[in-house]
Amino acid sequence: MRDAERRFARLAEALSRRRLAEVELYLKRGRSHRVELGASGPRGRRLEVRTEEEGWAVRAGGPRGSLFSCGTREPDPGGSWPAARGEPLQLPAPHEEVSELAPDQVDAPLMVESEAIDRLQRFETALRRELSDARVLGAVLDDGRSEARLLSSRGVDCFQRRRAAALYIEVIAGGTRRSAQLAAPSAAGFDVEALGRQFATRLSIGREGAPAEGGSGEMVLAPAVAIRLLAGLLPLLVGGDGWRIARQLKNRRGWVGSDRLTIVDDGGLAGGILAAASDGEGVPTREVVLIEAGEYRQPLLSWREAAPARGESSGCMLRPSWRQPPEPGPTHLYIRPDSRIAPADMISSVAGGYYWLDALSAGRFDPAGDRFELPVYGFRLERGKASRPVSAARIRGSIGKLLRGIRGVGRDCAFSPHGYLFGAPTLLVEGLELDATAPPG
Repeated sequence: MRDAERRFARLAEALSRRRLAEVELYLKRGRSHRVELGASGPRGRRLEVRTEEEGWAVRAGGPRGSLFSCGTREPDPGGSWPAARGEPLQLPAPHEEVSELAPDQVDAPLMVESEAIDRLQRFETALRRELSDARVLGAVLDDGRSEARLLSSRGVDCFQRRRAAALYIEVIAGGTRRSAQLAAPSAAGFDVEALGRQFATRLSIGREGAPAEGGSGEMVLAPAVAIRLLAGLLPLLVGGDGWRIARQLKNRRGWVGSDRLTIVDDGGLAGGILAAASDGEGVPTREVVLIEAGEYRQPLLSWREAAPARGESSGCMLRPSWRQPPEPGPTHLYIRPDSRIAPADMISSVAGGYYWLDALSAGRFDPAGDRFELPVYGFRLERGKASRPVSAARIRGSIGKLLRGIRGVGRDCAFSPHGYLFGAPTLLVEGLELDATAPPG
């Protein structure tokens, strides 16, 4: 990031001669280390990839249109630039001085191959200790860190540092397969022994479980299921269309959810994997309450979308890569947990119902049409205890009834990546339909 100011000054001067008054320069560099293990071959397959990358992106324009360009070498101010077309470009003005967050372990060394293999082997050992015929089909552990600098003709000057790790695992036992993708602040943040035990339980349910009986009743949704439901509500929670969808979901009292339901997005969430003081345009991040105690407050809006009648803005312009321009989206979108309620207490309160442990796929969601369906698996509950495993079922119904049917919110909030980062605790819900005959998916 050295000489960034000099590089930007030369760039802005050259583009201003092309009548492009709005200019933004984004610089990013990062390092990552990925270790991939597979089951093919007599000794399995191993792939180690170390990546160092540095790139830039430029947005420029004005009232008559805009351009976007990117590359891996230093941008040439006098070089060839694409023509400014399409939407006009207006960049945000600088805000108060922002103290950038320093993520935990951002300066710690990236994992080495031996550490990654040790973690994945400990996962498999824990898995096979619980289920002897289980095996790992594939696993990818990726550990990385990055830093970015943003400068604009409006006076924005922001610096960000990030550290994050991702883990993908796919396992099999008999004819049952299970997979998951997880995120953590670093590779050391994954509890691989606990994950091994969890996967063994999920495989056992698929192999030994029976179909559900159908009907309805109380259901306990583990965080993995609640996260899938939250991800399906994205059109309600992000962007200006959220207001229209919310009006369709409200009941006669004007509520979209129960008084136990509060949904928040917070780009600066303390301890959050993607926590940053500013977004991809230099706008400060903050906590935004989207649904509060069942009442729809507003969707998540960027500074361009916000207006007095539409809701307050937040720093929610994301840059997944320097190769693409920023776009609006959630950062840490989660259902606020209740620190007073243990998940075990909700399970023990169900006289007859189900505990859904995970989803079999992303399901189908139509917030505008007020319908959803999600394939799940878990346990039948009788008198507050698991009586038998259920290999596959499908919960479905009205999204409005789902949100208003939440009767309990646990304290065990977990986050998982599904395009964006979503978080949810265990939920106790009533009023959902259970389809045991239709195939899941």
